[in-house]
Amino acid sequence: MFLRTSIIVISILVLAACGERQPNGSGGVTSESKPTFSSIQKAAEQGDTEAQFNLGVLYEKGRSVSQDYAEARKWYLRAAENGHASSQYNLGNLYGNGRGVSQNHVEARKWYLRAAEKGHASSQYNLGVLYGNGWGVSPDYAEARKWYLRAAENGHASSQYNLGLLYYKGQGGRVDYKLAYAWFHAAAEQGNENAKKIRPVAGAELDPASLAEARKLAEQYHKSYVESFK
Repeated sequence: MFLRTSIIVISILVLAACGERQPNGSGGVTSESKPTFSSIQKAAEQGDTEAQFNLGVLYEKGRSVSQDYAEARKWYLRAAENGHASSQYNLGNLYGNGRGVSQNHVEARKWYLRAAEKGHASSQYNLGVLYGNGWGVSPDYAEARKWYLRAAENGHASSQYNLGLLYYKGQGGRVDYKLAYAWFHAAAEQGNENAKKIRPVAGAELDPASLAEARKLAEQYHKSYVESFK
């Protein structure tokens, strides 16, 4: 039976200087440009997507203002409708956990999917969780495997571990102990304690030649899906 994994519920906080952009277009905050609540609110009301996102985080976390999930949802929604991936993710979390709205995994999936298609790793992971547990969708291990793979290739440790489990158990596709070992290794190298425990168990399923191949693959995955994201 598939491990009932929990959805990641960490909200992303990136207080970008309102109305300003760094040369790479990502926005950013320095000691000289740290925005105030009033400046964020003003920029958000004027349609600045990054400010709308930041205002949503402040309301969700109760920073510089009383905690208000409904107000957080309002501002995340405005930014999400403009294609802001982190707002789409945080909005999905509100729906997935019933904060400021009635719990609705179908609506959560909609917003996670929009962010996931932009490469947002935690949204990709949460889609894997929804499909693996059958929350808001019919259980579908093949679809869970697809989304865990995308997140795993984006360096997401929990996805690497869960993907390893799917390969180890043959859920959503064939059993593959070498791939399971390699993904457990990637997750373990990022501190995932469960992956550290199960990696040798997967290795024990392989003959010496196959284990050597799995270790070589694990080294490749470490370079591509761990080191490259540091």
